[in-house]
Amino acid sequence: MTSGWQERDGQGKAARFLSAAGQGVLVLFVLLLFFLLNLLPLRLFGFDSVRPPFLLMVVFYWTIFRPGLLGIPAVFFLGVALDAVSGWPLGISALILMGTQWIAMAQRKFFSGQSFLTVWWGYLLISFFALFLQWGVFSLIQHSWLPIGPVAISGVLGAFVFPFAVLPLYLVHKILSAPQELT
Repeated sequence: MTSGWQERDGQGKAARFLSAAGQGVLVLFVLLLFFLLNLLPLRLFGFDSVRPPFLLMVVFYWTIFRPGLLGIPAVFFLGVALDAVSGWPLGISALILMGTQWIAMAQRKFFSGQSFLTVWWGYLLISFFALFLQWGVFSLIQHSWLPIGPVAISGVLGAFVFPFAVLPLYLVHKILSAPQELT
């Protein structure tokens, strides 16, 4: 509860601003963490470029539970940045992440009232579709079928990692949802 002098003095506004700034820093930190995790290749089963789709997890989860957190421009920028850093043709990841956002937003009402298991299944469907779409586009660019093993392994890894990766996203969601009390 704030007293009148705090509001008139501007301290209430300053506290809300600092609180909002701290929340923004937290969101940026989590995005940067997932962005960097998305860049780390794992060498599994003889494949050099196996990666769980961490950014896809963020876009899917926050589109459902915090839709105002990642707008279309932010998702586009994340995708283009991922392409630029990964050496991929610019726009492929942006298109896939924005498509994921669009599908998740279209199904937001359905997913937001469901159990975690249902949300997980939704993620699995979207993620496998996105990974195979990306594989298809890369195959078209190369004019030959690329090995599908790394894509399948990335999808399976993503399926196993999703429940653990969602934990920090859930915690950020709860922090942002908590009422801010001014002292």
